[in-house]
Parts: sequence; C-alpha cells; structure tokens
Amino acid sequence: MDIQQLVPFVGPILGMLVFFGCIAMLVWLDHRKAIRLRQIEKDEHLALAERGQPVSIEQLHYAEAEKARYQAIGAIGAGVGISLACAAGLATVVIVLYANRPDTPTSPLLWVSLIVMWPVVSAAVLVTSVLSLQYLRRLDTARYRLSSPVESNNVQKAKEHA
Repeated sequence: MDIQQLVPFVGPILGMLVFFGCIAMLVWLDHRKAIRLRQIEKDEHLALAERGQPVSIEQLHYAEAEKARYQAIGAIGAGVGISLACAAGLATVVIVLYANRPDTPTSPLLWVSLIVMWPVVSAAVLVTSVLSLQYLRRLDTARYRLSSPVESNNVQKAKEHA
C-alpha cells in the first residue's frame, strides 16, 4: 500500500482524535467536579450524624434516582458521539476506497459528500455533547439549591396538622 493512498485518512483521523480528546477532557473535568461535590455531600452527612440528625429515606432514594439519571445522560452523550463518528469514519473509508478504484469514473459528488458529511456529523455530536453536559450541570445546581431535605407528603401533612 502506497503512502499516497493513506493521505485522505489523515484529516478525519486527526479530527476524531482531537474531538474525542476534547470530550474526554470535559468528562474528566466534570468527573473531578462530581468527586468534589460528593466529598462536600459526605462532609454534610457526617456533620448531620454528629449532631444526631438522621438522613431521611427520601434523600437516599432521590440520590439513587439522580445517579441513574446521570448514567443515562452520560450514556446518551457518549453513545451518540461515538456511533456517529464511527459511522462517518466508515463512510469515509468506503467512499475513498470506491473513488480510488481504477474502474470507477471519478465524480466530484463523492468528495462533496465527504465535505458535507463531516461538518454535519461534527455539529450533531457537538450539540449532543454540549446538551448532555449542560443537563448534567443543571441537575447538579438544582440539587444544591435545595436548602431543606426532601420530605414525603405524609411528613408534610403531619407537620401541618401538628
């Protein structure tokens, strides 16, 4: 295989590496933030335990549901990005191999399809990633805006009647 046949693959491969490197860096930074927030939450729980104030069951269920939400949003963000990039890379390989066959007439539409495909795929992956991270951040801030513990309807009704 000649080195000239590999030249069309260099741009998409470097683009995917840079793109996924940026996404990995954003995920890593978000993970560090989540660890810091969990440590703050743990310190708050320990302070409550030292004062003799129990953590309610509703708070534990809320934390489990929130963890499942985080995992689902992360899976959607990562899954869409990886699958679209792999599909575009595979389509690029097929188009380039088809265009380089000796019996194939050269058509500028083949190259135009690559020029159109990569920006569209990149935009879709970027939008999905940004929206996933934005939604995760919104969940984070909403959780820490709550100043009082989550109470069930029965507990609230009992307080009203007392």
